[in-house]
Amino acid sequence: MPIIGIDYDKCISCEICISACPSLVYSKNNKADTKVIFDPEKKCILCGQCIAQCPEDAIIYENMGESFTFGEIGELSSLIPYENMFKFLAGNRSIRRYKKDKVPIEILNKVIKAMEYAPTAANMRPENFTLISDSDLIKKMSDAIVEEFSKDPSLKEQFSKQLEFHAKEMR
Repeated sequence: MPIIGIDYDKCISCEICISACPSLVYSKNNKADTKVIFDPEKKCILCGQCIAQCPEDAIIYENMGESFTFGEIGELSSLIPYENMFKFLAGNRSIRRYKKDKVPIEILNKVIKAMEYAPTAANMRPENFTLISDSDLIKKMSDAIVEEFSKDPSLKEQFSKQLEFHAKEMR
C-alpha cells in the first residue's frame, strides 16, 4: 500500500487527513492526547487527498507516482491567450466521419504522452493505453461492439441511430 502511516514527529493533530480521506483510513485517537491514527487494515483508494492536504507533510507514503508543480509555467494566459483558448474550445466539435489517412506515429505518441498526464482523480497513474492502427482489427472490434450492444435491448434502443450509422460507415 502506498500510504504507510503518519510521521508523528511532524503531525500537529489538525485532523485534516481525517476529513480529507473518503475511505476513513484515519481516525482520531481518543485514548491519548496524541495524534491521529492510520488504520492500514482499511482500504485506501489511493486518491492522495491526505498527502495533498496535510499542512505538515506528515503522511508517509511511497510509490504514488510522480508529483508535478506548475510554478515554472506562471499564468496560463502567458501560454495561450484567453481568446485563442476560447476559439479552440468553442470550435471543437466531434467528428464522426474519419479520414482514411493514418495519423503519423509521432503525433499519436504525443497524444498518448499527454493522456498519461491527464487528471485521474487519484494521485497515481494506473492507466495503460493500447494503440491499434490495423484497419481490419479496428473493423472486427467495432463489429464485435455493435453485436454486443445489439444483444442488450436497452443499449440497442439507446444507441440505435449510432448503430445504424456505424453499419453504413463500416461498409
